[in-house]
Amino acid sequence: RVHVGKRELKEFLRKHFYYHPRVQRMTDRAEKILSDLFRVHREDLSLLPDKAREGDGDDARRVADYLAGMTDRFAMSLAMSLQAARRQVYRPY
Repeated sequence: RVHVGKRELKEFLRKHFYYHPRVQRMTDRAEKILSDLFRVHREDLSLLPDKAREGDGDDARRVADYLAGMTDRFAMSLAMSLQAARRQVYRPY
């Protein structure tokens, strides 16, 4: 009987929380932000703070460790700042 209740709870959570369209949109957006930040920082390691550049491992590991330490809010803010800077650089005249 406990197992039935546990299974029903899992099904409910999957349907109404984990895979809810709104949650899925937020997850997709977060994945895009992190992918973009990873790519940009891998392409230009000078964007990493000194401490992160001096870390252990290869470049990909240092970038991943730096991103893993970010709060969601900081990652979103940094992504917006980098996007705005990119628009300024490539602005057609």
